[in-house]
Amino acid sequence: MLNNRDDYFLNIKLLGLIFSIYVYINCGGFQSSIIIGLLCFIIINIALYYLENIKIKLCLSAMSFCISYGLGIKYNSIFFVLIPFTFFDIGILMNIKLIYSFIGSILFITMIPKDIVMNYLLFAIFYYIAAKILINKVSKIDKIWKENLMLREKIDKYTKEVEKEKNYSKQIIYTTKLEERNKLSKEMHDKIGHTIASSLMHLEATKVVIDKDKNEAKNMINTTIQVLREGMDDIRKTLKIIKPSEEQLGINRVKSIMDDAFSHNSYGYTFNYSGNIDKLTYSHWKCIINNLMEGITNIKKHSRGNSVYFNIEVLNKIVRVSIKDNGDGAVNIKKSIGLKAMEERVIDIGGNISFNGEDGFTIIMILPLS
Repeated sequence: MLNNRDDYFLNIKLLGLIFSIYVYINCGGFQSSIIIGLLCFIIINIALYYLENIKIKLCLSAMSFCISYGLGIKYNSIFFVLIPFTFFDIGILMNIKLIYSFIGSILFITMIPKDIVMNYLLFAIFYYIAAKILINKVSKIDKIWKENLMLREKIDKYTKEVEKEKNYSKQIIYTTKLEERNKLSKEMHDKIGHTIASSLMHLEATKVVIDKDKNEAKNMINTTIQVLREGMDDIRKTLKIIKPSEEQLGINRVKSIMDDAFSHNSYGYTFNYSGNIDKLTYSHWKCIINNLMEGITNIKKHSRGNSVYFNIEVLNKIVRVSIKDNGDGAVNIKKSIGLKAMEERVIDIGGNISFNGEDGFTIIMILPLS
């Protein structure tokens, strides 16, 4: 397959060949034997851009030179204008600077008739300029392609890490659910089992005395009712303990994260929240907690401070979340993969995020409330 640069080089050569044939025909005296030479020139130059072996390509370039020179000697000197192409082909294959190939093609002027020197010189200059532009263009494209390849590899790497983290999180969630179920099962078994067993005993005793002593039977029924009522209250308390409110899950999670991050190093932290925390949904907490964890990672890597401030402020229609440290900050903030991920999480739930590095480093998230 030809790449863009080879396409252009081949087209420029064909233009030079067409020009040479046009001038040759206008000069009169067309000879059919020239067709073989022209076909050989075309085939060799097309093969030159399809083959990969450098040595073979150098041989083909030398053959192209010989054919161009032979056509110029035998048929018409206009075919000498094809020779500069060969100089540049050989120079590119041997990684020689274009200017040296250009100088070599200019020095060859001494070997051609004077009547064709101007055309030869124009073609040499034209091909040098075209080759210079095309090589620069291809170099930029190659650089961009390599950068894209590196980015794609990084994306694949991070995607695998994210998938791994997701699978790990799923396992933790599944294990936690099993533990909660076992705990719930034990609590419910103890409470309900005790209540039912006690109630059955009272009811069985009531059957025995109901015909003999109705007042005693009535008292026993009242006792059974009280036992059942107390059992229901115990069950409600158990469920409340096992399943705390969504607010407490979020707040406790934040405290746990900050304790784990800063309790074993020189950092101190402050965590404040205000407003109606009940307004925060699962999506809010997920975004806040993930961005807090990312922010803590960046603080540990780059801050060189010793204090972190985290605040959640729930207002009427928005929630304002800020993370701030007292470290070095940053004059020019370059959004790393981590900062971009934070930005994407906030945008996904319709919010905005800003970064400020003037006084330490500050992250402010504005999240909408439904």
